[in-house]
Parts: sequence; structure tokens; C-alpha cells
Amino acid sequence: MEGREHTGVLVIMNATKNPAKAAEWNDWYENVHMPEILATKVFSTGSRFKAMPGAKTLGDSTNLALYETSRQDVAGAWDELRKALGANPQPSTPRPESIVSLVSTHTLISAHGQAVGKKANGALVVLANLIDETKWDEYTEWLTQHHIPEIIQTGAFYAATRYRTNDPQEGQAHLLVIYETELRDPAEAMKKLEAARDTMTPNRGYTSVVAMAAYARTK
Repeated sequence: MEGREHTGVLVIMNATKNPAKAAEWNDWYENVHMPEILATKVFSTGSRFKAMPGAKTLGDSTNLALYETSRQDVAGAWDELRKALGANPQPSTPRPESIVSLVSTHTLISAHGQAVGKKANGALVVLANLIDETKWDEYTEWLTQHHIPEIIQTGAFYAATRYRTNDPQEGQAHLLVIYETELRDPAEAMKKLEAARDTMTPNRGYTSVVAMAAYARTK
């Protein structure tokens, strides 16, 4: 994100198991768990977001965490992280219970837009599957030559990054696109996008969307 060079991302979509203790859970995640992960140096940066009301998230997830790595083997980075965390003593702070809807790694395919020097205050995250693999080139041309530039042109989002899921499980999306916005209210970005939708090049049924949600940055 924000123009940083990386080879892929670890994506975690989750929620607190006890909504009454959401503040405690968020404090633990952002001030204990994220620093734990980044201290391993397997993933160099971490960002966290909260889904806007009514967003089509995976399962019951309300929050999204993105961790970037420069490891050539992105899937291997996840294994390396788990081993590193397992080798360290558990922190004294109790671990609040979480509902985890997704933990997956994704290898970077391409980046679009001018992201260097920008602040990603929000993001639109799209998880999807290609319906017909024989149309990969046609889909890529539509996405990179029409859809992404048209979205950036709206002013709602300034950049997009495309990824392919590593070792997707049954029912899991194979493709990930993250759009970044400087707008602090993701609803404003989505309104701009919706206002321009009729002028955009149609999808032609290349993909089926598994989840699509707009998020506001929390850390």
C-alpha cells in the first residue's frame, strides 16, 4: 500500500467474539498483536481497517488487517511467521477471543496508480474468482486498461494493487484487488464510484465476487 515495494500480503479478516468488549479487543489487536507480528520482521508493515456499515464482508468479520512482505515466497512467509510467533513466549496480556473469517496470503501481480506519498485512509477490498480461466488475458486487459483506470479517474481511489491467492482453500477467492483512498469516510469514496458506474466499461461477466467491502483505516 501507499506505493511501498512488496511481493505480497497477508490478509486477516476477523471480529471480536464478544461485541461488548470490542474496545478491549481492538486495543489488544493494535497495541499487542500487530507489534508481535511486525517484530518478527517477516512482514514489514501492517495496516488495520474497520468495515463500513452494511459492507459485504466475509462471514461475520468487521475488521481487516493487511501485512506486507518482501519475501519471494509469500506463502512461505506465513509459515515463517507462525514459527516465529510460536517460538516466542505468550504475552502477559490476555488474548481476547476472535472470530476469524479469513487468513490468507496473496502474491502481487501488478500495481496501478500514483501511490507514493499518499495516505491510505480507507480501502475497497474485492475478493473474486475468474469464471473462465481461458479468459485470463481478456479479463486482465479489461481490468488494467479499463476498470482500474476508470475507478482512479473518479477521484474516489488513487491506486489499486492486484494479487493472486496462494494455495486457495475450497470456496476461497483466487483473486484480490485492493483500492486505496485518501478519503477518511469510505462511504464518500463509494458514492463517487457509484455516481460514475454507468460510464464505466462493463465487466462482461469475467468474475464472480466473493466479497466486496469498503473499510476505514484505524491503524
